Amino acid sequence: LVTAFSLGLAGVLTVVGLLFIKGSRFIERTPTFALASRWLPTVSALVVCLLGGVITWGALSKMMSG
Repeated sequence: LVTAFSLGLAGVLTVVGLLFIKGSRFIERTPTFALASRWLPTVSALVVCLLGGVITWGALSKMMSG
């Protein structure tokens, strides 16, 4: 069972990696995606930070009230 799971996981990760490589070539050729690719890392980092702050605030408020 562990061997089957490991082989399946390796196969899926290989396919995902190949899709990322092919997708990045497509994105580099499309001007709309080129503009988005400049801003997307910054926007996603801000979203992650905001969500982390909200989750932290919620956890702290529960600790202080209860």
